[in-house]
Amino acid sequence: MKKYFLLIIILLVAGYLWFTKPDNQPNEPLANSNFNENLQQYLSVDFLFDNQQIISLQYPYSSSVNEDLLTITENLAVGQSWPFQVENYGEMGVLITQINNKINGQDQKYWQYYSDGQMPMVSVDKYFPKISEKIEWKFQESEF
Repeated sequence: MKKYFLLIIILLVAGYLWFTKPDNQPNEPLANSNFNENLQQYLSVDFLFDNQQIISLQYPYSSSVNEDLLTITENLAVGQSWPFQVENYGEMGVLITQINNKINGQDQKYWQYYSDGQMPMVSVDKYFPKISEKIEWKFQESEF
């Protein structure tokens, strides 16, 4: 029994030495640790214009860039050639007042954003979405 135990230990040590010696190392790493960082990621942003058709857009996004939702929304609007306006309330933050042809106050409706179905209680210029979030802009009557 001791002979088998000693033989197994010798084989394990020999295997370990064989697979860890420098000559057996591949020239290129098998897995690139930066693989996921090099893939383009997108943030999904939906626009609902007054209970009409939803327009879904993809925004090239990386959480390392640290863009706020105001910048993201403005870039998407510009890319769609939509008119876009905001009002800055200083420390309270920025309020988006127009996206495309929908202007706050029309039919008592306003632009409101949601993240994963929840309305964050922070202004758009102070909200930094995560790549996994689903952002929705809705032109609807305000709950407040």
